[in-house]
Amino acid sequence: MMLRDDALLLEDLDHAIIGVDEEGEVPVYSFEGILEGLQANNHGWDRLDALEWYDYNIASLLPGKQFRVVVLEVIDDIEG
Repeated sequence: MMLRDDALLLEDLDHAIIGVDEEGEVPVYSFEGILEGLQANNHGWDRLDALEWYDYNIASLLPGKQFRVVVLEVIDDIEG
Protein backbone atom coordinates (compact mmCIF):
# COMPACT_ATOMS: atom_id res chain seq x y z
CA MET A 1 0.00 0.00 0.00
CA MET A 2 1.53 3.29 -1.13
CA LEU A 3 0.15 6.24 0.81
CA ARG A 4 0.66 9.96 0.41
CA ASP A 5 3.61 11.34 2.31
CA ASP A 6 1.30 13.32 4.59
CA ALA A 7 -1.18 10.46 5.17
CA LEU A 8 -1.99 10.07 8.85
CA LEU A 9 -1.83 6.67 10.55
CA LEU A 10 -3.61 6.56 13.90
CA GLU A 11 -1.32 5.12 16.57
CA ASP A 12 -2.16 1.59 17.75
CA LEU A 13 -5.24 1.43 15.51
CA ASP A 14 -3.86 -0.38 12.45
CA HIS A 15 -6.43 -3.15 12.97
CA ALA A 16 -9.18 -0.60 12.27
CA ILE A 17 -7.89 0.14 8.75
CA ILE A 18 -10.37 -1.33 6.27
CA GLY A 19 -8.71 -0.11 3.09
CA VAL A 20 -7.59 2.99 1.26
CA ASP A 21 -9.52 5.77 -0.46
CA GLU A 22 -10.42 5.78 -4.16
CA GLU A 23 -7.08 7.29 -5.13
CA GLY A 24 -5.21 4.81 -2.91
CA GLU A 25 -3.55 7.64 -1.05
CA VAL A 26 -5.00 7.74 2.46
CA PRO A 27 -6.10 5.02 4.89
CA VAL A 28 -9.79 4.41 5.56
CA TYR A 29 -10.68 3.45 9.13
CA SER A 30 -13.72 1.68 10.52
CA PHE A 31 -15.39 3.87 13.13
CA GLU A 32 -16.41 0.81 15.16
CA GLY A 33 -12.89 -0.58 14.84
CA ILE A 34 -11.47 2.65 16.24
CA LEU A 35 -13.83 2.59 19.22
CA GLU A 36 -13.09 -1.08 19.90
CA GLY A 37 -9.36 -0.42 19.69
CA LEU A 38 -9.56 2.52 22.07
CA GLN A 39 -11.44 0.39 24.59
CA ALA A 40 -8.94 -2.47 24.26
CA ASN A 41 -5.89 -0.21 24.50
CA ASN A 42 -7.15 1.70 27.54
CA HIS A 43 -8.18 -0.84 30.12
CA GLY A 44 -11.31 0.15 31.95
CA TRP A 45 -12.67 2.38 29.19
CA ASP A 46 -16.26 1.84 28.19
CA ARG A 47 -17.81 2.86 24.85
CA LEU A 48 -18.64 6.36 26.12
CA ASP A 49 -15.01 6.93 27.21
CA ALA A 50 -13.79 5.81 23.78
CA LEU A 51 -16.36 7.98 21.99
CA GLU A 52 -15.42 11.07 23.99
CA TRP A 53 -11.73 10.48 23.28
CA TYR A 54 -12.50 9.93 19.58
CA ASP A 55 -14.54 13.15 19.37
CA TYR A 56 -11.86 15.25 21.00
CA ASN A 57 -8.68 13.67 19.59
CA ILE A 58 -9.57 12.15 16.22
CA ALA A 59 -12.69 13.86 14.85
CA SER A 60 -11.04 17.22 15.54
CA LEU A 61 -8.26 16.29 13.07
CA LEU A 62 -10.72 16.87 10.21
CA PRO A 63 -10.69 13.46 8.54
CA GLY A 64 -10.68 13.54 4.78
CA LYS A 65 -7.37 14.99 3.68
CA GLN A 66 -4.97 12.71 5.57
CA PHE A 67 -7.29 9.83 6.52
CA ARG A 68 -10.96 8.86 6.31
CA VAL A 69 -13.31 7.27 8.81
CA VAL A 70 -16.21 5.12 7.63
CA VAL A 71 -19.23 4.46 9.80
CA LEU A 72 -20.85 1.17 8.84
CA GLU A 73 -24.15 0.14 10.37
CA VAL A 74 -24.51 -3.58 10.77
CA ILE A 75 -28.04 -4.90 10.53
CA ASP A 76 -28.32 -7.99 12.70
CA ASP A 77 -31.89 -8.95 11.96
CA ILE A 78 -33.62 -8.43 8.66
CA GLU A 79 -37.26 -9.44 8.53
CA GLY A 80 -39.21 -9.97 5.42
